[in-house]
Amino acid sequence: MRHFLTGLLLIVVIGCSSNGPNDPPEPIRYGDVSGTVYLEGTAEPLSGVEVRIADRSDTTAGGGVYEIDSIPEGSHSLTASHADYETYERTVEVTGKTVHDIQLSIAIETGSLHGHVLHPVYGPVSGARILIADSLDYSDINGAYSLANIPVGLQTLTCTQPGSYHDFVGSLYITNSDNEYDITMIRTVENRISVYSDATIRRNDDSSFYANENDGFSQAITVHQRQGANTTVKSRIFIGLPALPEEVDISDLEEATLRMYVASGLSVPGYWSPMTLVMRRVLSPWEEGIINWINSPEVDADSILVRPPRSGSFDIDVLQIYRDGINPTFGVRFALDSDENGAYKPETIEIHSREARDTQLSPAVIFKYTH
Repeated sequence: MRHFLTGLLLIVVIGCSSNGPNDPPEPIRYGDVSGTVYLEGTAEPLSGVEVRIADRSDTTAGGGVYEIDSIPEGSHSLTASHADYETYERTVEVTGKTVHDIQLSIAIETGSLHGHVLHPVYGPVSGARILIADSLDYSDINGAYSLANIPVGLQTLTCTQPGSYHDFVGSLYITNSDNEYDITMIRTVENRISVYSDATIRRNDDSSFYANENDGFSQAITVHQRQGANTTVKSRIFIGLPALPEEVDISDLEEATLRMYVASGLSVPGYWSPMTLVMRRVLSPWEEGIINWINSPEVDADSILVRPPRSGSFDIDVLQIYRDGINPTFGVRFALDSDENGAYKPETIEIHSREARDTQLSPAVIFKYTH
């Protein structure tokens, strides 16, 4: 009998400790989620924002506050949406009364942009830097470029290319689709053109005659040219300016520089008088051949004064001559005057003519123009 009761007691104890399938489930705990919706980076609350979590939602009022109760505790996806702002989505751990503030960024429509960078004559421009908003690209060997995520609206586009190309800046309206825009770049071209002619005025060797020609203010300094192997001394020199290249409009001309060369070692040995080169514009055509003082052409009364070096090249700005609209091929006339009061002897230097053995020493105009 004792053994029977012991076995029965053991069975009863085991039965009471089991957790079978028919036991009631653990109770579900619920929590609340609340907070304020702000404009990103500010303390400005946003109204009309729908906040949703676990199939429950609330819409913010004027203070930007939302409150959602009866949310099962645990991890849930929370979203906040408004037509004017980017949709917000985060995973929130709900435990009891949970506070979760939200910041929304303004929704920005974007579009893309593609095209080519071209020069109207030379074709595709590679290596150009194209920047619009915060989007950046460089043109490839075909001049092509492509940009994405550009905010919709009026944007400023800049295009730069190292070297002689001019910077491009333009306004472009970007739509929320794929936009196409070709960029035309222009460049500064340098073009060296030799003078088309040069001639001289013969004078006699009477120094008083030179002084009279210079109104007696200073003594004339002799200028001479080397024609082949012979040297002929003259008192004046003429340089015929070349015409503007046909493809260049006067408004595109940036610089026009007459470059001339003074031969070395041709001044009187042991003597060098400081001197000024006087240049006057020739207003009438210059005929080839020997020109004397009787039939010398009319010249502009205004003088341009330049200090030439003892030897080497020197430049004279002749841009205004071209911009004046008077035929520049009439040329300019030069004379040298001493800068020293009472200079007692003329100085001689050589300005190379177009017949110089080295063509780089010939007088030339260097044009720089937009093209």
